Amino acid sequence: MFLDERKIKNIVIGLYVGIIDDKEKKLGDEAPIRRGYVKKILSKEDNEKGIKVELSNGRKGRVYEIYSKNDIRKETFKFYNEFFYEKRIYSLWDKTKNKYVLSIADNKITNAKELVAFLFSNDDKAKEFLKKLNNKNICIKAVSRKIKVAENFKGMNISKFRINDERNIAYEKLVDIESYVTQQ
Repeated sequence: MFLDERKIKNIVIGLYVGIIDDKEKKLGDEAPIRRGYVKKILSKEDNEKGIKVELSNGRKGRVYEIYSKNDIRKETFKFYNEFFYEKRIYSLWDKTKNKYVLSIADNKITNAKELVAFLFSNDDKAKEFLKKLNNKNICIKAVSRKIKVAENFKGMNISKFRINDERNIAYEKLVDIESYVTQQ
């Protein structure tokens, strides 16, 4: 079933869509389609050019395509497949405590505190995140690939991982996906 991206009733907050960014539409047919989740609907009524939205990553543009659940599953599987086959995976290391850096986050559903560990698919993304922290005691450390990624954090009572500062995944789910993706 395909939804008409020109009808405002088909666009809801949280929907995964492809847009043509306002800043890039001057490229015409060569304008790249940017994917993301709808954060805000900017159009007030139906529009033949597509409904104007703002994505969660801050980009604004007109909806070009609405993706199905299968498209989302494929993209998610592709992301984790590529992530677990990286030569190196990085995390943040506290030099003074000699252990991985954990963050405490609020779970808005259960109103509980959760421990979050950080994972990065390359050192550039880790360095970019490290600049935001501005803490000289924290450095980037490669996670051992001789064992499963989650086993590096065993005994730390981690609830979830934050990958590349853009995706959250529960500890148990990461273990399941890594086992599935890396099975021989």
